[in-house]
Amino acid sequence: MGWILGVDAGGSKCAAVAVDASAAERGRGIAGPGNPNGVGFEAASRELWSSCAQAIAAAGGGAIERVGVGFAGGGSPRARATLARELATLLPGVPLFLCSDLECGLEGAFGGAAGILVVAGTGSSALGGDGSGRTQRAGGYGPRLGDEGSGYWIATRALALALEAPPLEGERLLAFFREHFAVEADLDLPSAFHRAADRPAQIAALAAPLIERSGAEPLLARVLDEAAAHLAELAVRCARPFELRAPRIACIGGLLGARSPLRARFARAVAQVLPGSELTDPARSPEWGAAQLARKAAL
Repeated sequence: MGWILGVDAGGSKCAAVAVDASAAERGRGIAGPGNPNGVGFEAASRELWSSCAQAIAAAGGGAIERVGVGFAGGGSPRARATLARELATLLPGVPLFLCSDLECGLEGAFGGAAGILVVAGTGSSALGGDGSGRTQRAGGYGPRLGDEGSGYWIATRALALALEAPPLEGERLLAFFREHFAVEADLDLPSAFHRAADRPAQIAALAAPLIERSGAEPLLARVLDEAAAHLAELAVRCARPFELRAPRIACIGGLLGARSPLRARFARAVAQVLPGSELTDPARSPEWGAAQLARKAAL
């Protein structure tokens, strides 16, 4: 018997874990960006293998029994097939289980039990499961098709409100954006924004400092209230098909940390639309979830 490896192939890094037959974690590895949508399938597969090799070494060496990989876009059969071909050259003969990052995140959060995973980072999405294998997805189609409540959306919405606000009401927020985009006039902000709009991660990075300012900026407080409502709606859309009345909801992503003002607003929004729901942190990591899904696929 060898190691079962699980990998969360993200846009900023690949995180891998080696688990034994009892699902206990024995080794970890970290490598560079592994999202094929960002770096291409060949480069992503190299980083995936690097993270796996580190996890095996940390576990003390040994054979690989199978590998599970979760990545953004992994819901697409075409994307899974392309990545599988690349990985086959690095992991010849090793059974692969490929899935979306939401699927491995949900498995890590609840271990197969019923619950809803809500993600708010650069983008936004959610995946709910009824505990019997059925799932329901909401969102996650990118900034041009939605991503309401995400970091990208928060920054975009804040700039739009500031540009439309009466002069005194929006000036501090406009000053923030002028400094960031290195422009002198407010009317230069739209063109500066559009030039950067094809780099979602850079726009989304503005969300963290904006959230920090929300306590003293009414416009930003409004944006966060709207973002929380959008994220709560994702949870509702995942709960509805299974009639989950008071589901457990796990939060991941850089915007929903335990002390984030957005998380507090999200908790209030969820309480209104899904009374009795329990907000929680994931029980385990997405990479552990990927390993578990690979193990279950072999049963």
